Amino acid sequence: MLKKLFLLLLLLVSSLNAMDARLNNYPDAKALHVMASKGNADSAYDLAIFYDETLNDNNKAIYWYKTSDAMGASGAAYNLGYLYEKELKDNTNALKWYKKAADQGDIKAPLAIGLIYKNDYKDYDNAIKWYKKASEVGNKSGAYNLGSLYEKIIKDYDKAIIWYKRAYSMGHMGGANNLGYVYYVIKEDTTTGIKWYRIAAKNGEGTAIKNLGNAFHEQNDNIQGAAYIFAMANYGYSKDEVLDFLKNDWKLDRETLQKAYKLQQTLDIPKHYTGGID
Repeated sequence: MLKKLFLLLLLLVSSLNAMDARLNNYPDAKALHVMASKGNADSAYDLAIFYDETLNDNNKAIYWYKTSDAMGASGAAYNLGYLYEKELKDNTNALKWYKKAADQGDIKAPLAIGLIYKNDYKDYDNAIKWYKKASEVGNKSGAYNLGSLYEKIIKDYDKAIIWYKRAYSMGHMGGANNLGYVYYVIKEDTTTGIKWYRIAAKNGEGTAIKNLGNAFHEQNDNIQGAAYIFAMANYGYSKDEVLDFLKNDWKLDRETLQKAYKLQQTLDIPKHYTGGID
């Protein structure tokens, strides 16, 4: 209690003696400064966001995030971690604040920690630990990234399947698509692979729709394959790109394209392409 009172007293003195002149141009931010100087945690947090996102003043943002965190504002620790990681490229401080945020129950923080360990430090044991923590607190990307780590780096495909299924059960359709890939390409189980691709495609996962097109093309079912490729005109590709690919790469004639175009409009996917083949 005495520590908090001392902090607020120092804050009040320093704030009154060093009002940022720039705030005169932002009445709302100036009002936040007044309230923050009186010990209002939410105002201090909002003032930190103002410095962070509007004035791009990292030093002031850090000061007010730390101040608001000391006052008990939720979210400040995570934002500090993000600022240190993304803006200042300081992973030591980023991890410190992300871990504090994780201790406070922030569901984004464990994933951020796992990503730093995986991408920057190549410390896969710690990455696994924090991805699991992310999944445990309800972050579906934690389960997905864990599946990806097991698939692409550790090459433990059975564990990759377990975690991709967990990600899918939490609503991550990339998990379903990647299950399709592991079964279809790696385990050469085409039936199960297509099953998972279909599940992801049904839920609007564009990569899965493209993968289905390529899978059926590999099986010499160009009508069904092209039907899925036609749908890609609604999933990141233009009509011209789709048609050029089907005509020039797959060498499909007009009759096949017409059949595929009609079939595409019956596929069990959220959006269908209706722009014709001409």
